[in-house]
Amino acid sequence: MEQRAKKRGDRFDGYWLRDEAPALGQFMAYLMPNRADNEAHINVDIDTRPLDAFLAKKNAGLTEDKYTYLHIFLAAMVKCFVLRPRMNRFISGNRLYMRDHISVSFVVKKKFEDRAEEGLAYKKYTEDDTIDTLHTSIMEEIHQCRREDVLDNSTDMMTKLLKLPRWLLHIIVDILFSLDRKGKVPYDLIKADPN
Repeated sequence: MEQRAKKRGDRFDGYWLRDEAPALGQFMAYLMPNRADNEAHINVDIDTRPLDAFLAKKNAGLTEDKYTYLHIFLAAMVKCFVLRPRMNRFISGNRLYMRDHISVSFVVKKKFEDRAEEGLAYKKYTEDDTIDTLHTSIMEEIHQCRREDVLDNSTDMMTKLLKLPRWLLHIIVDILFSLDRKGKVPYDLIKADPN
């Protein structure tokens, strides 16, 4: 991941691509100003037998914390961002940014029950990570999220905010969105929140 000195207009989590993006990319920041305005869907059949064989080999002798499709897909996504860093961009405040790190997040059920509480797992990775290092860190994060005595940073903050009156919560969320557009949300609030 390219590291460079932060300049005016950069965010704590990325670099503003002032003139580095083509006109189309810059204009898209106005057409789709939010982080999740664009989605791509594909319907394709994939032969998973090679993945199944790979998982069987990796899991030979393991009784717990086995490798799953999740580990394969997350490792593939991290590798994609390493090989294709332009995929690791986002839009905020009508500006196009290049993220300064690679991160993945996913929801973890506290128990395998429909009504079980959920926690948010959020991990950062580097170009040196492999499926094995990723597997180890993901399993550590899953075990941490499943602890009954611990709330992840996002859930803890949301629980506190939901105790406020609705009108005040609307104001706070509006302020947070405004701060996010400027890249000024306090780091302690979002250090473990991918959104």
